[in-house]
Formats: sequence, C-alpha cells, structure tokens
Amino acid sequence: MVLRLRPFALFLAFFLAFFGAASRGFCEQAPEEEKPDPPRVEMVLIKGMGILPSPRIRNLLTVKPSWKPWVKKPAYDPAEIKQDARNIQNFLQNEGFFDAEVETTVTDRQGGRMKDITYTISEGRPTLVRAVDINGIEQVPERLSKRVLRVAGKLAGLRFSDTDYRDTKGKIAEILSEHGYPYCEVNGTVLVFRSEYAADVIFDVTTGNFVSFGPVAITGLQSTSPELIRSKLLFEEGEPYSQAKVYESQKDLFMMGPFAAIFIRPDQEDEKRIQDSPPEDGPFSLPLTISGVYRKPREVKLGLGYGTEDKVRGQVTWRNRNMGRYGQNMSVSAKASSLTQSLEARLAYPYFFSPKNEAEDVLGLAREDAVSYVNRSLYNKISLRRLLAGPYHITVGHNLELDSPEQLPPEDILADYLEDHRYLISTVAFSVERDTRHPVFDPVRGSLLSLSIAGSPSWIGSEIRYMQGGAEARFFQRITHRVVLAFRAEYEGIQPIENTDSIPVFKRLFCGGSNSVRGYSYQYLGPRDSQGKPLGGLTMYLASVELRFPIYKDLAGVLFSDSGAVLTDSFTFDTSAIRYTAGVGLRYQTPVGPIRIDVGHQLNPQDKTDTTTQFYFSIGQAF
Repeated sequence: MVLRLRPFALFLAFFLAFFGAASRGFCEQAPEEEKPDPPRVEMVLIKGMGILPSPRIRNLLTVKPSWKPWVKKPAYDPAEIKQDARNIQNFLQNEGFFDAEVETTVTDRQGGRMKDITYTISEGRPTLVRAVDINGIEQVPERLSKRVLRVAGKLAGLRFSDTDYRDTKGKIAEILSEHGYPYCEVNGTVLVFRSEYAADVIFDVTTGNFVSFGPVAITGLQSTSPELIRSKLLFEEGEPYSQAKVYESQKDLFMMGPFAAIFIRPDQEDEKRIQDSPPEDGPFSLPLTISGVYRKPREVKLGLGYGTEDKVRGQVTWRNRNMGRYGQNMSVSAKASSLTQSLEARLAYPYFFSPKNEAEDVLGLAREDAVSYVNRSLYNKISLRRLLAGPYHITVGHNLELDSPEQLPPEDILADYLEDHRYLISTVAFSVERDTRHPVFDPVRGSLLSLSIAGSPSWIGSEIRYMQGGAEARFFQRITHRVVLAFRAEYEGIQPIENTDSIPVFKRLFCGGSNSVRGYSYQYLGPRDSQGKPLGGLTMYLASVELRFPIYKDLAGVLFSDSGAVLTDSFTFDTSAIRYTAGVGLRYQTPVGPIRIDVGHQLNPQDKTDTTTQFYFSIGQAF
C-alpha cells in the first residue's frame, strides 16, 4: 500500500522534525565557564624621585588605585603599565632629565589576585638653560621690550622645564597683548645639547600691528544712561589696546546689577582689516560696541544658613535693581539669627553727580544679642565714596543711631550707662582705601590697605562722645597655580572725649571667633567681668596668616595661625597681652562661596579654665 501525503502535511512534518532537533541541541549545550576575575592593582609606588615631586608623576598614571575603600581597584593590564612607564619617561625628559631611567617592578599579592606596581626612577643629571634669545621685538617700545626680556631671562640658569618654557611663552604673549599688540604670536625653539647637559631657548615673536582703543558705541541699553556705562570703562580712546581692561570693564558693568549679560566686543571686519593691513597703513584704532541684556528689575530672594556662632540664620530680600537711568537701586531685607535680628532698607546711587562718585543711604532697625549685652538700635547711615587714581578710594559718611541697651554688665551700670535708656550717637567717618584684590570675594592675589577715622563730638548732637581710628592690611600671594598665602593685620582704638568718661560695652572692641582669632569663643579674647563674660576693650589688634592649598577637586585645605589682643586702654600696644593660636581647616567651593570648617587651638591660653580648642563652621573665607 502506498501512503500519499499532501504538501501541507509534508511541510508540517519537516518543521516539527527540525524544531525538535534544534531544541535537543540547545538543551544539550554545555554551560559556559565563568571567566575568572582578572588581577587587580592594589598599590602603585614611586621611588627614587630627587628633584621632582612624586605627586606630579602620579597624576600622569592611567592605572592608579583610589584611596577610597568603596572604589574597586583597577584591573591589571601589562600594556597600560608599560604605557604609564613611557609617560613617566616622557615627562622626565620634558622636565630636563634626558638621561632618566624608569624601572617597573610587579609584585604579586594574595596568590596573584592583587598586584603592586613599583616605578623606580633614576633622574640623572638635569639639563640647564644656558642662553635665552628673543627675536622680533626690535620695534617694540623700549619700556615694553625690557619687560619682555626680563620675563624671558628668568629661564637662564634654571633646569629646563617644558612647563616653564610654555608658561614663559604665554607670559610674553600676555605682556604684548595687554600693551597694544592683541594679535601677537610667540613661537619658540629649544636646542638641547645632551652631552653638555645644556639647552638654548629661542623665542620668535610676531607682534602684529600696534592697536589702540577706538571709539565706543552703545547699543540696545536705552534704559541706562550712556554716562553711567562709560564711567565703568577702565580705558579711554587712544590708549594701547588691552583685553584685560576690556574684561575688567565688562565685569564692573555686570556688577552694577541691572544686566543679565553685558558684552564689549569689536567688529570682526575691523579686526580682520587691522590684521591684514601692512604696518605702514597705521596707526590702527579698534572701535568697540557695548551691548547687553537686562535682568528683570525686581526680585525676591530667600536665604537660609548655619554658623557655629550665629546658629541658624535666615534672610528675605526684595530688590529693585534698576530704578532710573543712572542705575539707582533699592533693597529691603529682613535677617534673623541667634546674634542679630534686623530690618533694613538700602538705597544706592552708583552715579552720584559724577561718574567717580557712589552714594548710599541705609535705614535700619536692629537687635543685637551679644554675649554680654543686648542692644536695640534705630540707625541711618549715609556714605559717599569717591574714586581717586587707580585702585584708591575715599569714603566720607555720617551715622545717626539711637541705642537702647539691655542686660548691661555691672561695670557699665556703675559708669552711669542705664538699661532701657536711649542714647543718641552721631558720628562722622572718613576712610581711604587701596584695593587690588582679585577676585574680591575669594582673593588669590593683590592687597587691601585701609585707614579710617571717626568722631562723635557734641557739636553734631552726640550724647556719647569719642574718637575712633583704625588701620588694616591684607595681602594675598599665589605661590603656585592653586596654592595661596594670605596675610592680615588690623589695629583699632577708641578714645572717649569731652565729658564722656567711659565707652559703653555696646561700642567697645571685641575679638575672638571664626573671623578673628580662631581658638577663642566669639568675643571671649580680652577683659572679662566677674562672671567671666567678655567686657571688650578700647584697643584691639590681630594678625593672621593662612596657607590655602588644594586637596581634591573643589575641596581645599588651610593651615593657619592667628594672634591678637584686646586692651582696656585706648590706642596702646602690649606684646605680653598677645595670644597665639594655630589650626587647620577645610574649604569646599560652592556657587555662594566656600563652606568653611576650622579647628583652632590656643597656644598660650588667656585663662586656664577655658576650652583651648574651638570648632567653627561657616561660609566664606576668614578674611
């Protein structure tokens, strides 16, 4: 008998047979073996460094285990280890050690699962810069060429370093571009004589055309007076062109407040025309255009913070940034903390009858909860600040305040200062200041020097009469790109005059705390009453030095030493009264300033019963 199958039945039988065979093959496949975890690098050691610091070498490595215990160690890859050794070799040659040798040793740990890598370095004899030549500055003014030669000449006699060589090229270009040669180019050649361990450096300078500032046009800023805008410019038409002055002028305009963005730019066609023109077509002036975008004029801001001394603090501020064509602005703010509570209105005139004048009027109501007293005050402060030549300013002002003290120490009550009595104090103040700090809020270079004097005589209506004066100096010096040395010194005194016999506690001078002598509690350095509370004094001086250095990304460290004294006599000095402290701190950079943690320790305590170590938490640098 012959069995006949229809085509569909044949197809179905073939499909089932194929599917069954494939399924059996899949099920019978042997499971894949798990791959063993590759060896990992536990530690990387660098030995043999003599002149160059090991951290600079470590930064070159691609294989470097983290110190954080929760971060997995990197996998051991012989190719990457060899590449790291080559990177070290290249770095040493770039730093003038052309005979340097690098030996790599791999040590097994935990049965080969972990490995230690050791790079043993022999630096060899360094190559020194024998001569420095500069070509192309023959047409530059003598004063400028001498400055360029002085900067370049610093390389002579030093160990050759590619970093120093490139930095010097950049400095030469910066000097020329900031003094009328914005299109200059600086190229260089290094001739190395390995057998003599010497190198000759040659800089070839193409200065380009000399350029001065041209006319300045203002567009799109109709709500602001052109006089106010021009008053913030740090350059004048006809001066040698300087991009730094353009940037600083742009920053000063932005800091006025009304602008969300501000631009000072030349026209691209003008730039191209000057670059392409032969020198004989000069002199060349570069026109500039100022433009920008306004912010919303009114805003409300809320702020919340915490500090060791004032604990939780809050602030609400309403501001009108642009109340007129001359940049008048107004703000009303309410602040509260455990130390102060205030309500304050501020009206500012950045252009007051002259582009060199700034005026301000502050009206406020405040309560101060100090350690030894409570004072309620109603005040009005008027000040006029005038720009002199360069970074110099003078400020004159008048302060009128009505003080109502409470919880006074017994010494003040005996001196006829009564609680809940209102005292009218009228003060005329004058100060002169030289400020070259940059940037102002967290300086890395520059200085601040200031002198001030204030008087509250009877002829201007003051019930408490005194003279007060002080001096302050702050210096900031960048040691390396991110290491800064900071120094501060202050001296201040107050002297009763006319028929005033003593200064009330709410006008005396205090010291100690997170912003003065760290290691002492807030206001606790100086004279104290029978209950151990601070009384303040009539003379105060302090000095601080800080070494600020990076740790990791936005985290930085500080080593500091503070010293200071508060004396009961006016305008005096006593070295035996100076108290010294030292400590360490951390800074974490945020958009509103560095978060600060400091620990200060008293080296020669004022009182043996005090706690000699203090902890501080706040925002912003100590000075």
